[in-house]
Amino acid sequence: MPQNLGEGKSVLTVSPCGLDQILSTFGDIFQYVLPDHSLDPRWQTEFLSRITLPFPLPLSWDKSRTVTQMTCHKLMAAFSPMYSDAFKSPGCEKKSSPSADASPSAPSAPEPSSLPTHGESQLI
Repeated sequence: MPQNLGEGKSVLTVSPCGLDQILSTFGDIFQYVLPDHSLDPRWQTEFLSRITLPFPLPLSWDKSRTVTQMTCHKLMAAFSPMYSDAFKSPGCEKKSSPSADASPSAPSAPEPSSLPTHGESQLI
């Protein structure tokens, strides 16, 4: 269950077990599904957080593009400083690069709001 770190931040110390614990830990997303089956924007505001990655990562489906941020649950975002420290080891960034000529100015991934929602499909 979450442990309070102060300043409105929490971190998971024990993994939830079963649907009831998952819903009580991460929030009940079912309460945020609108009548048209889309997700209420309040879910993103109340439960998600954008974190900065320690270095640009290539997209698996288009290695010419990189991402420098990602969205995750606020409880998981508390771990992002630990990830950054782990990836600062020598050579780690180089191993993740798609090629030596990868440019940090490559276009970034589309915003999550422009991606298909549940039930939609998109040809890439």
